[in-house]
Amino acid sequence: ILSPQCRVYQRQKTPSRPIACQKIENNTVFEFGQGSNRNPAPQFRAGWLPDGYELVKRYSDSIVTWFYYQNSDTDVIWVNYSLGEGTSISVDTEDAVTEYVDIHGNKVLLISKERSLQLIWGIENPAAFIQIIGEGVSREDIFHVADQLIY
Repeated sequence: ILSPQCRVYQRQKTPSRPIACQKIENNTVFEFGQGSNRNPAPQFRAGWLPDGYELVKRYSDSIVTWFYYQNSDTDVIWVNYSLGEGTSISVDTEDAVTEYVDIHGNKVLLISKERSLQLIWGIENPAAFIQIIGEGVSREDIFHVADQLIY
């Protein structure tokens, strides 16, 4: 049985959207099909962060780029950009509230669970997905981070 978030994605198959989505135990898994991505991940970074956040870790290779930011209260923001070719992402949706929001015309899955907010969406050119996780971050701030991403 498909979860509600999977049913929505199944109806929206495009080159950048997951072609498979399934609920496995306590997670929802989005799988991206093979595409034509042969170039490295484009430059990607947060264009805005709430006051007090500093870069703690960064990673980048030919498929993924991510940044991990933290403030003095140990609240965190993690932003991830992954090319979609043959990849999958699993998100914890057990006991979470899920809804769709619009960011720059993209249908973005918002997952709220305890102190955690997570945004996940696919983009078309190149086929990739973006994920932002905030622990202890307000809804307004995580939306602002998503709105100001540079890629």
